[in-house]
Amino acid sequence: MDLIGKINPPSSKGHHWIILATDYFTKWVEVKEYVLVTHNTVIQFLERHIFHRFGLPKTIVADNGSVFRANEVLQLGIDMQVKMLTSTPYYAQGNGQAEASNKVVIEIIKKIIKDKLRRWHETLSEALWAYRNSKRTSTGTTPYRLTFGHDAVLPMELNVKSARVALQHNLIPADYNEAILAELEDLDEVQKFALDHLMVYKAKVMKAYNKRVKFKSFTEGDMVWQTIPPPGKIDRTYGKWSPTWKGPYIVHQVLHGGTYKLKDLDGEVHERPINGRYLKKYQPTIFELMEDKKASNKSNIEGQCLV
Repeated sequence: MDLIGKINPPSSKGHHWIILATDYFTKWVEVKEYVLVTHNTVIQFLERHIFHRFGLPKTIVADNGSVFRANEVLQLGIDMQVKMLTSTPYYAQGNGQAEASNKVVIEIIKKIIKDKLRRWHETLSEALWAYRNSKRTSTGTTPYRLTFGHDAVLPMELNVKSARVALQHNLIPADYNEAILAELEDLDEVQKFALDHLMVYKAKVMKAYNKRVKFKSFTEGDMVWQTIPPPGKIDRTYGKWSPTWKGPYIVHQVLHGGTYKLKDLDGEVHERPINGRYLKKYQPTIFELMEDKKASNKSNIEGQCLV
C-alpha cells in the first residue's frame, strides 16, 4: 500500500492524493482518490476496498508515512489480526511492488487525460481497467484472470466476434454453467503457472540487481556514517553546500533484509531502522586525526612534566 501525491494540479473536485494497494501475487490493484488523507482515510480505504472486498490479508506493507503508522491504523491491524509492516525509511525498493504499480498507473492516467489535466480523477477507473487486463511480465498473465479465473470480456471481442464470445451465444444455461465451473477448476493450474513464472522472474531481477550493487555488511558495534535523508535532496540549512553524510553512529542491531538499527555515541537508540545501502564504514577525517594527534602530544608533554 502506498500514497501517490501531493498531485498538482488537483482534480476539478480538489483531489490531491491517491491511495493505492496491490496484491503481491495476482498484481490486482485497488485505488481511491482523496482530497485529504488522514488515518481515518486509510482505515476507510482498508475496510471498503480490501477487507470487505477480498477478506483479511496476512500482511500489509506500507512506507513510513505518518498516516500508515498512526496508532488507530496499527490498532485496526491488531483487531483484524493483520500484520502491519513498514518498509525501510528512504528506501523505496523496500516496498517495490507499490512503487512499480504507482509508475504504471500514473503512466496510464497520463496517456488517458492528455491535455485535460484536472479530470484525472475521472480516468482512474479506465486506468484500473487497462492495468487489470494487461499481462504482467512477472506472472505471465493478467491480474483479472488470476483473481477471477478467466479473462474479462473486452469491447473489442464483441466487435470482432471472438471465438469464446461466439461459443457462449450457442450454449444453453446448463452447458454455460459447466464451462464456468471448468474454468474455476483450471484456476489452480493458472495460479501455479503464474507462481513458477514469478519465482523465475524474481530470480532474474535479483541476479541483475546484485551484479550492479555493491553489497555492504556491518556488524553490531561497527561505527558508520549515515547518508543525510532523503537521499539526493539538499538540506535547506546549508543550501548547495549541504553535507551528504552525518554521524558517526554505532550499529546497535542487525535486522533482516540488510537493515540496521543505529544508536548515537551516547547510547541513544534510533527508533527507525535504515537500509545498509545508506551507510558506510566510519573513517576518521584528517581533522579528527590531527585533533587526536594534538591530544596525544599534549598528554605526552604533561606526562614528561610530571616526571
